[in-house]
Amino acid sequence: MIEAFAGNTAVTSVEMVNSLVNDRLGEAWGRVLQRNATITSLKLESNSISSKGIEAIAAGVAANGHDEPSEFEPREAM
Repeated sequence: MIEAFAGNTAVTSVEMVNSLVNDRLGEAWGRVLQRNATITSLKLESNSISSKGIEAIAAGVAANGHDEPSEFEPREAM
């Protein structure tokens, strides 16, 4: 399902807060962000993503030329 966002240029913001997102899905988001520069906000608070998944997301952001973090910053779980 997440891979569908790779070619969707209409969506600019995605919220998957407390949605059981894990490292595997974090890696999928990384691949999506490599191909889709229109997503400028990805909120994944309160999920089970370790540094492995966060690194994949960060690599996707960097590979696509997102110069500024926008709303890709990790946030503390509440």
